[in-house]
Amino acid sequence: MIRSAIETDVPRIVDMGLTFMRLYYAGKLTENREQLETTVRGLLTNEKARILVSENGHGVDGMISFVVSPHPFSGEVSALELVWWVEPEARGTIGLKLLREAAQVASQMGATKIVMISPTAAVDQLYKRLGYEEVEKVFQRRL
Repeated sequence: MIRSAIETDVPRIVDMGLTFMRLYYAGKLTENREQLETTVRGLLTNEKARILVSENGHGVDGMISFVVSPHPFSGEVSALELVWWVEPEARGTIGLKLLREAAQVASQMGATKIVMISPTAAVDQLYKRLGYEEVEKVFQRRL
């Protein structure tokens, strides 16, 4: 089942977010559980944001979050994905169901595009198979 996240989901969402961060952003971002919890709680109360979770009989096993806003250059209302994670043992169709539901919810919120972030080349290929086109890549450097 896919549903909107609620307050009692916060600890589980934070745990999954930290797992995601450790896997893809270790050494690139500083781990900060308190900040992640603050962010999750803020997204839950932001009318322009959503966190969707997948839930099986044993609890939450996946999530996707996004913020809807006008693109700074074009003004087109876009949904910017913040994190998309499914526990390895639950992967398969759940991730795609989350993505499809996020696209539908974002459209209902007025978005005409969904923008996905790709931390690895493997995810790039999935996005391309799903009809996404590469627009830019993100780089960072410590100051």
